[in-house]
Amino acid sequence: MNSEHTPNPEFVDHLEWELESILRRQDATSGTPSAVRRIRPRLVTMLALVIVSMFLGGAGTYAATRQFDSHAAALYIARAEATLDIAKSQLQHVAQEFARMQGLAEQGLVTSREFRQIETQYVNAEAEVEARQLDLDETTLSGKAPNDTLAAPLVAGRDFVTQRMNARRRPLQMRLQMMNDQLERLQSLVDDGVASERELRVAEVPMLAVFGELTELEKRVDLRAAFLAGELSPAEVELEGMRLSAATAREAAARHLELVAEQHNRMADLAQRGVASDSELRKANAALVAAKKQVELADLELRIIDEKLANLPRE
Repeated sequence: MNSEHTPNPEFVDHLEWELESILRRQDATSGTPSAVRRIRPRLVTMLALVIVSMFLGGAGTYAATRQFDSHAAALYIARAEATLDIAKSQLQHVAQEFARMQGLAEQGLVTSREFRQIETQYVNAEAEVEARQLDLDETTLSGKAPNDTLAAPLVAGRDFVTQRMNARRRPLQMRLQMMNDQLERLQSLVDDGVASERELRVAEVPMLAVFGELTELEKRVDLRAAFLAGELSPAEVELEGMRLSAATAREAAARHLELVAEQHNRMADLAQRGVASDSELRKANAALVAAKKQVELADLELRIIDEKLANLPRE
């Protein structure tokens, strides 16, 4: 029998064979045709009752499963609706502030940097509403929670995974542009001798992180397209997605290590000259060790994923 308690032909045949065996044994032991006639109707009735009860059990299980799925879908939809309502409320609040700042900017009462910051918040809020609307649309169609894996199937012919990734693209682009503008201003201060090269390198870290996030997003869109085109298997596309994330994390860890190593060298120099304390130097040493460990772990993660990719069966 299968998991829904529906009898399959093999099971029914076996049950009939068992009943026939009982009848044959009864024929042999009783030796009287009357005994056989008394027993046979009862056994046939038992067989019918067993089979009918199994079919009813299967139908009951199916109905219970459908009822459970219906309840689960209702919960998923309710959660998606609530999340969308929250996102819309946040967008409304940011939109009001954006309109106010836009008026002040036109009057020259706020700086371009302040206006760009609120504009970025507004674009983020818009993207959040778009993504949450996609969640609700997907949940309504599928009756399940949104599936953002690269190997997720289409839902009613729609590619919600790519649509959500595209919704995230513009906010990242705006953040990157704003950070780049700030970096250019800082570079001019460095050229004028007002700011140091170290300040410039520190300011580059968050910008490079956003750049890495945007680059990863665009590559994930390409991977998703390759999967939908049949160029990658589900296992391949998921592992390639993991590798993208691991490579981005490794780059961030390496940049962090460079800064920590520079700070450590600076602290060691100060300690040697008696300007910094032994406690400060120990903290710098601990930070350097931790940063190196992060790079080592990132390298290990990449090696493991590469091994998994190399050992995947190829068609």
